[in-house]
Amino acid sequence: MDCCVPGHVMLFTNKALWGLGLAATGVGVMYYLLRSSERRSHKTAFSGITLTTEAAALTNSSPGTLSPKHLDTLIHLLRDVDGQQAPHDDLTERILVTIANSAAFTASQNSIRELSGLPVIVRYVHSTEQRLQVQALNALNNLAMNVENQKHLQAYVIDVFQAGLEAGALEDVQLAALRVLTNVTVTGRIHDSFFTYLPAIWAMLQLQNTALQVQVLKLLVNLAGDQAMQAEMLDLEVSSDMLLSLLHEDSSEDVIERFLTLTVHLIPKPSQYELPARPGSLHCFLWAEQSLFLQKVYAFKNHLNPDISFRVGSILSGLNAE
Repeated sequence: MDCCVPGHVMLFTNKALWGLGLAATGVGVMYYLLRSSERRSHKTAFSGITLTTEAAALTNSSPGTLSPKHLDTLIHLLRDVDGQQAPHDDLTERILVTIANSAAFTASQNSIRELSGLPVIVRYVHSTEQRLQVQALNALNNLAMNVENQKHLQAYVIDVFQAGLEAGALEDVQLAALRVLTNVTVTGRIHDSFFTYLPAIWAMLQLQNTALQVQVLKLLVNLAGDQAMQAEMLDLEVSSDMLLSLLHEDSSEDVIERFLTLTVHLIPKPSQYELPARPGSLHCFLWAEQSLFLQKVYAFKNHLNPDISFRVGSILSGLNAE
């Protein structure tokens, strides 16, 4: 016996099948979208892993062999792209050390600047991790040996000051920051950025740390090559006891030599500064109240270190006190 299916039942069945087809299509689309999303996520994760692995390998390379492409990889990883987390601190430190070592080479100094690496490195100057601050400052120190980089680093002098001169800064950070500032002041191109910070720099001479004192004096000697800066220095309020302590017989020869060198820069023609001998100022200490200072200086006239004895002669001649 034939089985007859009513027409309206057949029509209902076709609609149901059509609906099921749409449903199946929808499921297929959803499945495709989910798989595509998974592939994109996997690709992103894989790229991150690849990039991190490559960076780790690059940190073991010789600094002089790093190409601009290699440096771009390292800078990219430091940049915290799209709000993603930067690499772990250990790898970050290794990357900064690698960039710093590479920045000892002129070609790399230019490449890092051209790859917009300077602001990326500066970001780590403000890190809460001291070791990252130090390595970022070391990188900037080497980059600052490049005259073109010095122009660009002028915008970040305040960042270096904040890292090295703020209250509570650790000695390693202070020393690294002072080295950067010393390098960027070699040419005199950005001396005008230092007027505001001159008292804070000078105050660091009071720190009982020979390495810091030597670096502060190196920076001050660079700045003293600028006549406008000389006038600012001479007008600084200073502690006579602190200055005399720098010339103590037990002081480091490096400290003595650098302080005498600074003095040589400041005494040639006092009349040219057109400054009154304000009580308590460096100008007053060198010219109006110079007896104790000259006694200290004169004691080094026959010093075995020829650089020290030579500078003593220059100072005594400049002060007409031979």
